[in-house]
Amino acid sequence: MQQLSENQGYHVISSCLRYVQLRSAGLPALAAFKDTLGGYRTQLTTDWNAYQDVQEQRIALSGEVGYLDSEVDNLVITIGQMLLMQVGRDRKAPAYRRLFPESPSSLVVELAGPRQEKNVSVLLETIRTEEAYAPLRVKAAELEAAMTALKQAVSRRADLYAQEASARARYLMTADAARRAYNSLYHQFMLALPDKKRLVESLFHPLNRAGASDPASLGSDTPVEE
Repeated sequence: MQQLSENQGYHVISSCLRYVQLRSAGLPALAAFKDTLGGYRTQLTTDWNAYQDVQEQRIALSGEVGYLDSEVDNLVITIGQMLLMQVGRDRKAPAYRRLFPESPSSLVVELAGPRQEKNVSVLLETIRTEEAYAPLRVKAAELEAAMTALKQAVSRRADLYAQEASARARYLMTADAARRAYNSLYHQFMLALPDKKRLVESLFHPLNRAGASDPASLGSDTPVEE
């Protein structure tokens, strides 16, 4: 019987538990293990699915953050182009330099970060309070709405990161308990079937060199990070 190691995650553990559960089901001497094996596998699947679900939500929300950030970027650049037309394409004009001490793209180069938020906030406040920039206020209102949506998305993602960390911790604890329970079965089965070593050996799924319980690829135990 090959023991499970810490390198083996959900797919391998679940496969091994299911295999031994099915193989031992017809043996009266091992009937007491049925509920225990089922319980470990059920909890493992529950915690794995919960972890995977919140991680997928967080990754999807990262896509929304990226989109909203691009909307903010485009609006800042559009405002810069509008102002540039108003000052006769003179980037050194005081009115232009006042609103854009750096190029518009430089002000929002950071992806949904504090520097970008501060730069956009100053830009909006200047347009809002100085009459020279009144023609830009309609577009600035769009920018403000986009920035609000971006900040809300970033906040929701932060919550999901916390939930993901918690779900991952629960899953890892359950996986560890399931591995230890599985690894202890051989000894317990031998006590229940002392003269059936070959039978007991056959109750456990052989692992290949890569540690998988199935020659076919089981896939990664961790969804791709983004």
